[in-house]
Amino acid sequence: MDGHPKLVTFYQPELERSLRKQVGKFDNVTVRVGVTLEDLKQTGAGVAVTLIDEDGNKRHVMARYLVGADGASSKVRQLINMDFEGQTYTQDWLIVDAHRRDAQAIDHVEFICDPARPTPHMPAPGGRER
Repeated sequence: MDGHPKLVTFYQPELERSLRKQVGKFDNVTVRVGVTLEDLKQTGAGVAVTLIDEDGNKRHVMARYLVGADGASSKVRQLINMDFEGQTYTQDWLIVDAHRRDAQAIDHVEFICDPARPTPHMPAPGGRER
């Protein structure tokens, strides 16, 4: 063993379904899809954000908190001047999740270190293999 948990991945559509189900239980949470964050300002009462919808319409929203879970090239991180610390691989990756792999899936994480085509290979939740 390498000291890492056996399963270090998640299946994003499943995570998003679970999050939407949970936040649907709260009257004080609103989910907005199809919008882009344009700007944010910290205020004494929370965070004021400007969103743009798919038609170019702007909407101003006030919230106590803003969760920035938008990746390494994060707009939230950019707007609060918090650089990404560490290194990232600048090339695009193709991620393939094969499902119904319960009986055949590997039980560990492996990395194929070919500079022309580096490949991580690992088990994934729900009988998938990535």
